Parts: sequence; C-alpha cells; structure tokens
Amino acid sequence: MNTARGVCVAALLACIAHAQDPSVEALAQRGKSAVTIAIDVGRERRFVGEAAVVQVVVRFDRAFFAEHGAPMFARQLDVPLQVVAPWLDGGEAVALLPDARDEAKQRLRIVCNERVIEARALDDVTEGGRAWGELTFARRLAPRSVGRLELSAPIVRFVAATQFRDDFINGRMPMDRVPCEVTGQANAWSVEELPAAGKPASFCGAVGAVELSARASSTSVGADGRIDVEVVVRGDGDLWSWPPPQLRMAGAHVLGVLDRGGKGERVFALELEIDDPKLSALPPIELGYFDAAAGSYAVAKSNRVELQWTAPLRVRAARRDLPDVAPSAAAGASRIDVLPSRALPKDATRSSGAAVTLALAMPWVVFCAVAIGRRMRSRNEGAPRDARASAARLLAAIESADADLLHPFEQWACARLRCAELPQADDALARELERFLPSSDLALRLASLRRTLVAGRYAGMSAAARVAAHRVVEEAERAFVDAEALR
Repeated sequence: MNTARGVCVAALLACIAHAQDPSVEALAQRGKSAVTIAIDVGRERRFVGEAAVVQVVVRFDRAFFAEHGAPMFARQLDVPLQVVAPWLDGGEAVALLPDARDEAKQRLRIVCNERVIEARALDDVTEGGRAWGELTFARRLAPRSVGRLELSAPIVRFVAATQFRDDFINGRMPMDRVPCEVTGQANAWSVEELPAAGKPASFCGAVGAVELSARASSTSVGADGRIDVEVVVRGDGDLWSWPPPQLRMAGAHVLGVLDRGGKGERVFALELEIDDPKLSALPPIELGYFDAAAGSYAVAKSNRVELQWTAPLRVRAARRDLPDVAPSAAAGASRIDVLPSRALPKDATRSSGAAVTLALAMPWVVFCAVAIGRRMRSRNEGAPRDARASAARLLAAIESADADLLHPFEQWACARLRCAELPQADDALARELERFLPSSDLALRLASLRRTLVAGRYAGMSAAARVAAHRVVEEAERAFVDAEALR
C-alpha cells in the first residue's frame, strides 16, 4: 500500500513540475504563434440551397515544426496538425456537396475533423524572417434553411515537444508532449428564401446552374411504342435537395422513372410509351432552376432524342390513371415518382390485362405470403420487439395509402439503428445503415426511399411508388432480422 501511494505521489509531483517547467510554458506560447488559419466563405448573403465554395488556408512555421513538431496520431501525416470545424463536413445546417477535382500535383496529408485529407501545397511565404509553409483545401457547402447561419470559428490543434528520443521502430518520438491550439475567426451566412415571383412551371427546387442531357439506350421503337431514356442533370448546387420534376412530353407518356443518383450528377431513368406514331424525335425536356449568381430563374433544356420506328404503332386501349395519383400543377402533366427499388413493377401502371393476370394469380400470392410470413415470424424471435412493431406499422401505413409515411419510416429506422434521431444527410444515413445491413445497395435504396417520402408529403405517391416502397421495406426488414440473428 505504501509503495503504491509513493508511486502516485511521485507521478503527481512530476506532473506539477512539468506544468511549472518554464521551457514547456514558453513552448506553448511559441506554438500559438506558429500556426494561422483563415477561412473564406465568400459573400455573406446566400440563398437556401445555393452552393458556396469555402476555402481554408493554413500557415505553419517550418522551423518550429522541424524542431518541435510531434506526431498526433498513429497514422503518419505530412504536417502533424488537425483542423477542427464540424460544419466543414456538412450536417443539419449545411449540405456537403461533391468537391470539384483538384489536379494539384503536390499534396500534404493533414487531419480535418476526424478524417485524413490531402491539402494542396502552396509556395512558401517569408515574413518577418520566418519561412511559412502554406496549404489549402476547399469544401462545397449549401445552406439547408433560411435565417442567419453561424459558422463556428475553426481550431487548429497540434502537439509540440522540447525533447525527443530515437526509437528503432517508430523513429523520432517526443519525451514530453505539449498540446497546442490556435483559434481562427468565426463566420456567418445570411440565408434568404428563393423569390416567389418568376418561377417557371418546371421549377422543382433546383438552385445553381443546371445542365440537362438526354440519351436513349436504343432509339429503335417497335409496335409497343416503348423506349428507355436517361436524363442526366448536372449542376453546381445541391442536386439531392429537390424532389423529382413533374414532366410533360407531347406525344409520349411516362410509365415510370428510377432515380439512379450518381456522383456530381443526378440520373433519372425514364420508361416512355410513345402515343403519336408520327413522332420522329422526343422534344427537349425542360427543368426550371434558380440562378443564384444572377438572382433570377431560368430554364434548362435537354437535347432532342431522335426516334427510328421499326414497326407501325399498335393501337392501344385508352389509358386510365391510377386513382391515387395526385394531379400535376401543370395541365396534362404526367405524374413521376422516384422509386427506391431497381425495377419499376411492370403491372403497376400498365394495361388492365395485367390486373386480370394478377387476379388469377392471387390465391398463389396469398399462399406464398402466408408461408413467407411464417418464416419471417420464426426469424424475428431474436429481433427487438419495438423494431418489429415499427416495421408492421410502416407496412400497414403503406398499404392503407396514408398521406404521411415519413414519420413511421423514421420510427422504424431509428428502432433498427438504435438511435434517437436519423442523420439528416442522405450519405450519412446510408453509411449508418451499412453498419447494420449486409448490402450497401440496400442501404442506398433506403436512403433514397426517405427522400421519396419527404417529397410524397407534398405531392403524394402513386400506387406504383407504394408497391416499390413496400418491397424495399420488406427486404430491408428481413435483412435486419437476419443480421440480428448472427450477432
């Protein structure tokens, strides 16, 4: 007991001596002047959803770091410092957009928040007889809500030392570690709502310069009049913050569309049925957007897609819209829903003959459903009861055509992820889901489903979209149960 007490007292005295060491205190003071950080957030006035390029510049005293710089983490860095500014990684207040490609040849590895990043190395600067190394990196951010958005002051953290020893394995190791911290200046954005006047009919929330292009897997059209077209949307804003557009196309009917996402772009796969046998080319597709730089609305148009008829168009019966499809704001517009599944149900929006086939197959469907239900019940024995109950409520809400499916979806997802609140960003939600699901594709589809449910609160959901939502929730619930059983 006396020996242990003596060791504790000796350690305490050593800490006090270290804290009172004048060389350590002097090193901490020098460290505060050895690093500077500046963040340029651009103009203060912004529109909601507008992309802003935020530039971070860090300077460090090369002589100080060469003499006193100590590693902070086990992973080796080119410059041992950490930039701390959580909003640079996005969150509830701001959306993190894909970065533009940087072709800089010389890069330096540092840490930003909790991740190792590569910053561009700039030319050294000499001031006051001191050589300063300079590095920079950028983030593309977009404010999510209206009002004053405070951007907290960035902090640079690093470790210095007065004495080192040579380690055979780890190299130069500090014998004393002096934590240092330098704080920059805070910033703010004044975020305004988009103007109400001048909105084009095809506007659905896109902010920033937008470009559209259309391409067909095959321009040949047969007697059924079917053709698959991809519409690619590129822009410098948040391409995921707005619901899918309501499209109208003279001479063609949109059967369904899948949101295939993409990095730096958003791809919609359209399945079309041509109604006009004299149509030689699909007309340009239009999408309204708000040009934040100009402060006004504009309309982007895609290219025309030429058609080649290989057979006369077969006469079809008059098409009947599904009863729960909400009418579009534009007269005659076709309803489009983004489906989280990879295939649009072929019998969801097509001819009435499919309904007859479904009716004949219904007894087998019921039999299979009962068998699957029994199997799921046996698997769910080890799953949390609240998660199973939340899944049942969500599936029931989908089947009963409830208007609000977002709330039961979030309750179910929170129960499965064992959290109180879901991440706001889609990519963050997908990463969290991947921790509990065996398939990253399924995690992405669930994140896409939440985005569809958000849009459905305002524009409604068609029967086809509900069928797809029911399928992806069932598939995910089975995957959750299987994963729970393996733990």
